[in-house]
Amino acid sequence: MKVSRNLNNLIESLSILPGVGKKTAERMAYKLLKTNKEKVQNLSNQLNKIITDVSRCKICGIYLDKEDSQLQNATDKHLCLDEGRDESVVCITESPSDIYVIENNTNYNGDYFSLSGNISL
Repeated sequence: MKVSRNLNNLIESLSILPGVGKKTAERMAYKLLKTNKEKVQNLSNQLNKIITDVSRCKICGIYLDKEDSQLQNATDKHLCLDEGRDESVVCITESPSDIYVIENNTNYNGDYFSLSGNISL
């Protein structure tokens, strides 16, 4: 049976996500086809925005909206500019997502630095 080329392309694209194999990608694609078009368009817009409007902080490596990364005193939005943090302690993480996990689940109050990968010792 011939399947839409666009549908196959979507399935392949969804398969790049961690933990998403071909079967899960197929289920996701068919779900998107049945979903309200406005919701699918919103998803598409958000995916485009992370490409155009999100960048990494040059100091600590977390992901920020580009407009926030330009601010000098964005202490309420930017962890590494928060003057209330203990600058004598730095948590080095493998990825920016680790910073969000630590920040949301612990009482850690030091600075962060994300390697965006691992290092061999």
